[in-house]
Amino acid sequence: GRWLAAGILLSSAVLGWPRGAGAATTSYDVSGQAVVQVIGHTGSIVIRTWNRDTVQIDWPDGAAFVASKTTQATRSSFLIPTVSVEEERGPGGTVSTTLLPEDFPVPGLAPGMHDVVRVEQIRPLEPGRPASPAPITLMIPESTGLVNVRTDRGAVTLSDYRGTTIAADRRGRMTFSGVSGDAFVQPLNGSFYAIDS
Repeated sequence: GRWLAAGILLSSAVLGWPRGAGAATTSYDVSGQAVVQVIGHTGSIVIRTWNRDTVQIDWPDGAAFVASKTTQATRSSFLIPTVSVEEERGPGGTVSTTLLPEDFPVPGLAPGMHDVVRVEQIRPLEPGRPASPAPITLMIPESTGLVNVRTDRGAVTLSDYRGTTIAADRRGRMTFSGVSGDAFVQPLNGSFYAIDS
């Protein structure tokens, strides 16, 4: 009787054990000097390098991300778009500023056709409803020519990348660890940390 009760208790504990959420994985084989672009809204974005010629993207099942791969001709510079910034200044109210567009040179990216992997977090269709803060992780080749990441409120972490980086975050935290190369980093109302970079 005791063994039967213990077996039932054990099986109910195992069957009722909380399970981790599933993850969606997408991967693309890319050639050298690929361009990786990530557009987020509220979720954290983690980008790491590895020694494979593959971009692998992982996010929780059901999270609203869409990924694609194309081949495009690249230029020697990339446009940093116009950005409107609002800053609260106490009792004086809010001050609005517009940062004009500018070109950022990418001298290390050879001219010509390059694989472009783009990942975008989709905003909800209902107005006023915030996007889910789902995290996303990308593994990118060491040979990636350009990482271009933009987000509204999410945290951005870039690790062990050696190339050109364009990163803009409106209200989040950006952390670069072991990163080298040319970088345009624009934390508008957030923070930026560079560790061994």
